[in-house]
Amino acid sequence: MFDEYQNKAIFCNEDKVLLVASPGSGKTTVIIEKLIKLIGEGVNGDNILLITFTRKACENMKSRFIKKVSTSTLPNFYTFHGLFYKIVKENIKSDIDIIDESLIEEFLKNCLKKYVDVVTEYKIKSVICELNRFNSSNKSIEDFDTSLSKDFLSYIVKEYKKFKLKNELFDFNDLAIEVLNLFDKREDILNLYREKFKYILVDEFQDCDDIQFKILKMLSENSKLFCVGDEDQSIYQFRGANPSIMVNFCKIFKNSKKYYLKYNYRSKYSIIDFSRNVILNNKIRNEKQLIGKKIEEGEVICKKFLEDIEQGTYIVNDIECIMKNGGELSDFAVLYRNHSDSFSVLSEFIKRNIKINFLDSNFNIFEQFYIKDIINLLLFIDECTINNFEKIYNKITFIFSRKIINIIKKYDYNADVFSVVNSNIDKLSTSDKRSIYNLEKIISRLKKYPLESKIKGVLNKLGYLTYINNIITSKSLDGEEVKYFIKYFYNLMLKFNSIGEFDKSVSSINSIHGVNFGTIHSSKGMEFKCVYIINAQKFKDQVTNSNINVFYDEEEERRIFYVGITRAIDRLRILSPYFINGKFNDEPLKFIGEGLMNFRYGKFGINENDKIKKISKTKVLFYNNGKKKRMNTKDYLNIT
Repeated sequence: MFDEYQNKAIFCNEDKVLLVASPGSGKTTVIIEKLIKLIGEGVNGDNILLITFTRKACENMKSRFIKKVSTSTLPNFYTFHGLFYKIVKENIKSDIDIIDESLIEEFLKNCLKKYVDVVTEYKIKSVICELNRFNSSNKSIEDFDTSLSKDFLSYIVKEYKKFKLKNELFDFNDLAIEVLNLFDKREDILNLYREKFKYILVDEFQDCDDIQFKILKMLSENSKLFCVGDEDQSIYQFRGANPSIMVNFCKIFKNSKKYYLKYNYRSKYSIIDFSRNVILNNKIRNEKQLIGKKIEEGEVICKKFLEDIEQGTYIVNDIECIMKNGGELSDFAVLYRNHSDSFSVLSEFIKRNIKINFLDSNFNIFEQFYIKDIINLLLFIDECTINNFEKIYNKITFIFSRKIINIIKKYDYNADVFSVVNSNIDKLSTSDKRSIYNLEKIISRLKKYPLESKIKGVLNKLGYLTYINNIITSKSLDGEEVKYFIKYFYNLMLKFNSIGEFDKSVSSINSIHGVNFGTIHSSKGMEFKCVYIINAQKFKDQVTNSNINVFYDEEEERRIFYVGITRAIDRLRILSPYFINGKFNDEPLKFIGEGLMNFRYGKFGINENDKIKKISKTKVLFYNNGKKKRMNTKDYLNIT
C-alpha cells in the first residue's frame, strides 16, 4: 500500500523528525496515516496538534482524516495564524481586529509617495515583502539584511506601528510576537499548552518563519515533533519563510532524524529530469534523490516567440490538438509570475470562446470594477434601459438628483430611461432637465459610432476617465496598473463586432470547468496534466530609486520556477517571447537552460558577446563572434 520510504516515515518513533517530501511524493497521505496510527495507539485526539499554513489545506486535511477515522475526540487542526489567534484571545486580548491586506497596501502607497515619484504595484509588493520579512525575523533593523535602505525601512516600520496602534489593529506577525512574548514571560501558560499538545505535526514546514519556528520549539520541548516539507518549494520568502530551517533541522534538534520520500508518483520522467536539473543549482537545500515511478517519458517543450500574444495562439491550438484524444479543459493550466503576464494569452481564449478558471480567489480580471463600469457604459449606449442607467448614472460627468432615481424606480427596468424621464419632465429641476437633455444628445450621437469611437466617447465625452482618475487618487489605487488594464481591454474589445458580443463572450468563458489561469504561487499544492509557463524571460523590472531597491533572490526565483514546472503530470511547455507588453527582452530565464542542461539556451552563437541588436516580424540583426549578421526571424526562433 505504501512504499518503503513512506512506511519508514509513518512508523518512525524518534522525538523530533523532519520528513523531506519532494513534489508528488505523497506527503499528505503520510501525514494522515501518521495521525491514524497515533489514534490507533490510543493517543487522545485532544493531545495532537496538526499545523499547516493555509485554511484550505487545514480543512482538506481534516476532511480526509474524518473520512478514514471514527473517533470521539478529533485532533486539533490549525493554521499557525489560527493557533496564535486562539492563544492570544484566550490569554491576552479577547477582542482582536486583524488588519486587511488591502489596507496595508493602501497605507504603504501613501508612505511611498513621499519617497518616489511613481508608485507601482511592484514597488508596493517589494516593500511589503521586506516589511513582512523584517517583522517575522525577530531582529533589529541594524542586524536585518535587506535590499532597502535602513533609513527607509526604519521609517516604514515606525509609521506602520503607529498606524496599527491608532486604529487598534493587529496583523498576523503581531499575533506571533504576542504569543512569543507571552511564552517568554509566563512559563505557567506555556506549560499548559505543552501538556495539552504532546504530539505536534507540521505540514508545509518549509514555509516557517523565524518567529513561528521559535514558538514551535518552545511548544515541542517535551513533545513528539513530526515536520513535513520541502525546502525546494519554499516560495514565501516575502512573508519571512526561511528554508534554511529545514536544512539545519538536525543541528537545531539534538537526537533528531531526517527521513526522505524519494518516489514521485505525479510526473512522467522527462519532467522529473528537467525539474531535478533546475533545482540542483540551489545551494540552500537538503541533498536528496527524486525517482519517478512512471515509466512514460512525457513531454518538455521549450519554445521561443517573437511577441507575447503569439503564446495565446500556440496554447489554444495545442490544447485543441491534445483534446482530440480526450480530456477536459480543467486538465490544463497556464501559469505565470504576475497577473499582468496573462493578458496577452487571455485575449486568444476570449476571442475563441474557450472557458477559463482563475486559480486566485481574490483576483479575476473580468471582475475589476473599472472594466465592468466601461462594459456597462457601452451597454447603456446600445440599450438605454432603466436597468443599465442605474449602473452608470453616478460614474459620468452629468449630475442627477435623487428625484430622477425615485421616478424611474416606479417603471419596468427594461423601459427606455429617456422616454420615462421625458414623460415626467415637468417634475424635474432645471439642473436635472439640462443633464438629461445633454446626456440624451451625446448618447444619440455615440449610437451611430463604431465600437472604437464609442469606447473613446465613454472615456472622454461621458467623463469616465475623470471619474476613474478621482477614484485612483481617493482610494490610492495603482494608476499605471488601472490604465494598463483599461488599455488592454480597449484593444481586446475592438476584436468584437459589438459590446454585447464581447460581454456575452466574457460571461460565458468564466467557469470552474475551464483552463486554469493563475500565478505560480496560487498553483502550489495542485497538479495538472499539461502546464504552460508563459513569459519565461529574465525578470527586468528593476527599480532605480536609491531608497526602493528590488528584492531579488535567485534561489527564491528558481524555487518559484521549480514549483511551477513540478505541477505538470504529462506535459510541460515553457514559452519565452522576445517582446512582452511591447518591451524587448532577449534573455530567457537561465533556469530553462539549467533544466535542458544547455546553458546557452536562447542565445545565438558561442561567445558571451553574441547579442541581438534588433528583431522584427521578418528579420533579426545580431552580432555573432563580433560580426554583424542578419537572419529570417522564423529561422532564428527555430534555432534558439
